[in-house]
Amino acid sequence: MSFVTLNRHSLIVLFVLLGFAMNTNAKVLIMNEDEAALYSRQRVLAAAGFSVLTTKTRNQLFDILTQQAIDVVLMETCLPGADGPELVGAIKAQWPDTQIVVANESASLADAKEAIRLGAYDYLVKPVLFAEIYGAVQRAAMQKKWALHRIPGRVSIPSIH
Repeated sequence: MSFVTLNRHSLIVLFVLLGFAMNTNAKVLIMNEDEAALYSRQRVLAAAGFSVLTTKTRNQLFDILTQQAIDVVLMETCLPGADGPELVGAIKAQWPDTQIVVANESASLADAKEAIRLGAYDYLVKPVLFAEIYGAVQRAAMQKKWALHRIPGRVSIPSIH
């Protein structure tokens, strides 16, 4: 019996080869102060077909959101000057259609509930696997896509034919 171990690069290749790469054309903004984590998340999401921007600071985050339409923000909450839940609320107040995925070291149910209450689409507890990040961002991008297709006062159900 043999076991195969996959490194991060192999996982990216595996996503693409197995057809998990989704050309969503969704624009993702990643905020993380850790250069290595920022780079690895950027590579995984770009390999999956997302257009990816990165930032390390809250000020740059707001500058980018002001200048460009961003579909999903993937943010780390343990950043200097970036109080996680308050940052989620500030983003949703100005850009309500932008979906937010929070990755945090806190496994506190209260923290997760607060982030969701303020508008986060998903809350991941670190350490997270690349597949979890990919899945959360993909679902958030699809949520935004579906939300933009809704017409007030009318339920629209897509055809499966």
